[in-house]
Amino acid sequence: MIGSSERLEKENRYAQAAGLLERARIKAAEQNDTYAEALVLNSLGITQEQQGKFIEAHQAYDGSISRLSRVKGPNAVQLVSVQNNLANLFYDSNQFSQAEALVRRNLKILAQAGPRDERMGMELAMLARIQLGEDKSRVAEQSAKEALRTLRDAGTAEDPAAALGYSVLGIVYERRHDLERAEESFKTSLSILRKSLDPGDRRIGEAIANLGFVYANEGSPQAAEPLLAEAQQSFRAGSANPFFVIQFLDRWADIEQRAGHEDKARELKQEAKALAGARSETAMSRYTVDANALR
Repeated sequence: MIGSSERLEKENRYAQAAGLLERARIKAAEQNDTYAEALVLNSLGITQEQQGKFIEAHQAYDGSISRLSRVKGPNAVQLVSVQNNLANLFYDSNQFSQAEALVRRNLKILAQAGPRDERMGMELAMLARIQLGEDKSRVAEQSAKEALRTLRDAGTAEDPAAALGYSVLGIVYERRHDLERAEESFKTSLSILRKSLDPGDRRIGEAIANLGFVYANEGSPQAAEPLLAEAQQSFRAGSANPFFVIQFLDRWADIEQRAGHEDKARELKQEAKALAGARSETAMSRYTVDANALR
């Protein structure tokens, strides 16, 4: 059933996918198949997150972690992917300390499991992302470089986790006003994502936005504008992190205002305000998950 739900998700039929997974979860519970129920709950959490049902997604991930811990043990490698999903949920709601606690737990599990592999690289890239969110640019740079080395040694240098590592480096360099290295890092990140993900994946839109802002900072509006417009269209068409999109719109509006394009700046500000208002009443209020449930 998980395979069928994934096909439905690719068609943006998230409600049907969630219904299919819920029926699979009930069946697994009735059969006392705790491991199968844990796997289904993880997939259900992913689907609910795509629907914007963030409280439900957190509950599904937490239920999966609880069941896997019971069946496989508290340090089982099977926990890593689910805990990474929950860490991403915490990160997207700006709960960085909770996200970091889960990632460090994963790193400890993987270190005990054996030699470094692509899973370790993915967790290190996620750690770098969190550290960047906490304004710890120096340690974020170190973690990102360690992630890229680990992925390269594992033969997965073109993995989306590597794209995340390059994205972190791009932001670090941009903050240092080293725009040439920032541009190179963002281009590499975008290239990896375009080759490895579906075109509608939100990570591609975010990578396009990052590259567009570098061109804007370099004083190349003719290169920046098409990319920023493409990113905006991507966010409108598919699932997107509302926090990122609001910041994206506000930043683009500031650029347009400095360029004297008052009408365009006003339009972007209004779109950001409308999105913030809608999210504050519905999804954003649900985006803050219960950190007390973290074991």
